Amino acid sequence: MRVKSNELRVMRNIIIVLFLFIFGLGANAQQHAVVPTQIKEVSVFLSMAQVNRQGNLYLGAGAAELIFDKLSPHLNEGSVEVKVPKGVHILSVSYKNDGKLKEEKPAEILSLEDSLLRVKNALYLVQTDKENINLQRELILANKSLGGTAGVKAEELEDVLSIYENKLNEFKFRKLKLDEEERLLIKQKDHLEVLLNDYNQGKINLSRQIRVQVMVDQPQQGSLVELKYSVNQVSWGASYDVRVSGVGAPVEFILKGNISQSTGEDWSNVKLKLAGIDPLAGGSMPILEPIFLRVMEPDVLDSKGPKRKMHEPEIVMGAMPAMMADNDQNYIPSIIQTPTALKFEVNVPYSIPSDGVAHQVELARFDLPASYKLMSTPKYDESVYVNAAFETNDLLNQLNAEANIYYDGSFTGTTYISSQTNDTMLITLGKERRMVIKRTKLKEMTSKSIFGSNKKEKSGYQIAVINTSTENLELELFDQIPISANGEIEVKFLNAGGATYNAENGQLQWKVKIAPKQEVKLQFEFEVSFPKAKRITPY
Repeated sequence: MRVKSNELRVMRNIIIVLFLFIFGLGANAQQHAVVPTQIKEVSVFLSMAQVNRQGNLYLGAGAAELIFDKLSPHLNEGSVEVKVPKGVHILSVSYKNDGKLKEEKPAEILSLEDSLLRVKNALYLVQTDKENINLQRELILANKSLGGTAGVKAEELEDVLSIYENKLNEFKFRKLKLDEEERLLIKQKDHLEVLLNDYNQGKINLSRQIRVQVMVDQPQQGSLVELKYSVNQVSWGASYDVRVSGVGAPVEFILKGNISQSTGEDWSNVKLKLAGIDPLAGGSMPILEPIFLRVMEPDVLDSKGPKRKMHEPEIVMGAMPAMMADNDQNYIPSIIQTPTALKFEVNVPYSIPSDGVAHQVELARFDLPASYKLMSTPKYDESVYVNAAFETNDLLNQLNAEANIYYDGSFTGTTYISSQTNDTMLITLGKERRMVIKRTKLKEMTSKSIFGSNKKEKSGYQIAVINTSTENLELELFDQIPISANGEIEVKFLNAGGATYNAENGQLQWKVKIAPKQEVKLQFEFEVSFPKAKRITPY
């Protein structure tokens, strides 16, 4: 019996020692908790975004380390905010890259590779178009001999030269547009290749970590924790869809935000906020400095005239269709005007993957009443265009953007909406096919003569307009006569043909009403006199 009693006593002492040892370890050991989080809200600025993640804490009392993993490698460390529940105290925050690499490529890398392939295909098409333009230009220049040995008349020569000039100008502007598209695509391709190259060389890892040391006063069972930080590799820009169902109908505007991000994190079913500012841009009010006037030598211009800076529109590549919203008021984005910018709160969740491609988010819809005009400038284009004039609102005046035009259900082209110096804006919706215009130079009104030291050139033109429809149509026509910018050149206006003449810019304007199936002919005539020993610019 004594033996058994001793054995029981030894066993009891061993259990007590083990209990105390385990309890001591538990009291002194630090808890390590990986906190799963989801992106709930993203505030998108012009070149960055603030990400708001949420998760739940399950902790006992004592010291603990919270680990937030699988975060963007483009995270801005100075922007991190951690919001913990009551009873949890933050001691320190540190950052680390997870060194574990998977043999299988992450979904983000596969998305980047797909985006790179699409960009390369688009770049190939642009470069092919440029080659076609160069080939057409070379063919035109290679066939520039005129009239064989017999030569051509002066009037015919002017017509041919005008055709050459118009065609070469068309090539020039098309090439400028393609050059800009190529530049943007190459920039996008280089950016994607840098990201993929960094991943392949192990320079970056798409699993960034934030580690937070905390002290827990009381156990946490599913308490809410929030993590906020800003990321780069994000941008957004505005665009419009302008839709008109027909002449007389109001103009419908659909404002869209085109969001692109390559942060490494997919934004899945998140609430979006967009702002047209960069919070880190700062800025200060400019100070006026004195201006000192000096005598300057006049600029020397070549035969092509002064150089003009072309407007460079932003081209949004790879835009995806926007998620359709119904008429429920809960799905209409909220527009907030702050002292510094417009802000949009999108009330329906969107998904923006990390693929570097622009995804469209609808921001606003509104109608504006419009007046409609048929207008034409047959000197350059004998087409008749349907134009809509309307009073602008604050949104149009503040958000400059490219606009796609849809008239009567069909896409008709693009325009650029920019801040206006007045309250009225005019946009072209498309061509009016029911009117036919022909502008011709009248030989009987055209002559050239020399009197003494001066040469005189007399020119007359006719504009014929046919209304092929069964309706009465009103048309505004524009043409011009040259203006003298030199005392040796004299321009004499001989016949306005019923047009309103603007002497400051030489513009002629007709407003004509044309009955169904009727033709109207308009004529004007002018004379240019200049020293015969000198050449003047074409007109």
